[in-house]
Amino acid sequence: MPEISDLIERAIDDLGSLSRQEHVRFSNLCLRMFWAFSAAHFQFRSGAIAGSDWREVEMAMRFWLHGKGTQEWWKKFGRASFGPEFQLYVDREINANDTA
Repeated sequence: MPEISDLIERAIDDLGSLSRQEHVRFSNLCLRMFWAFSAAHFQFRSGAIAGSDWREVEMAMRFWLHGKGTQEWWKKFGRASFGPEFQLYVDREINANDTA
């Protein structure tokens, strides 16, 4: 899956570098990833998974959020697809990343 790896690598850093078709593919991929992150976040808040399990998911999410392209996707497209608790959590992660 080298084409997916290339797409992710470029998109995470610069969403504007993508063609329209690539943007759709990346957005679809992000939605799927963030749905999984959101589900794990809900399970953690509900006590269904341990803190150590949540930390593993959190590290994967932070990988995605370290790039400006993913942050732009979140702000323009992704954020509206999720509930307020997860929105707030991701927004805090982005703000923490911006100040680090």
